[in-house]
Amino acid sequence: MKLKMQAMDGPVIIESSDVTQFYPDHESGGELTAVEYLADGGRITARVRHSFYQVAAALAGAWRADDASKSGG
Repeated sequence: MKLKMQAMDGPVIIESSDVTQFYPDHESGGELTAVEYLADGGRITARVRHSFYQVAAALAGAWRADDASKSGG
């Protein structure tokens, strides 16, 4: 599932199945969340303007929807 998140330089669309890890961005004091994902044959890190908990909830919902669509449910 594609997720649209607000990054520092504008919106970024991330495929939930391409996310490798996400964590609070320490450089911003935890105000931003760093999301690492696979794209263009490499790994990209986007610093998004959403809390860690918002990103975790969005990814959990997307992964649940992805699993349901794969199992036909």
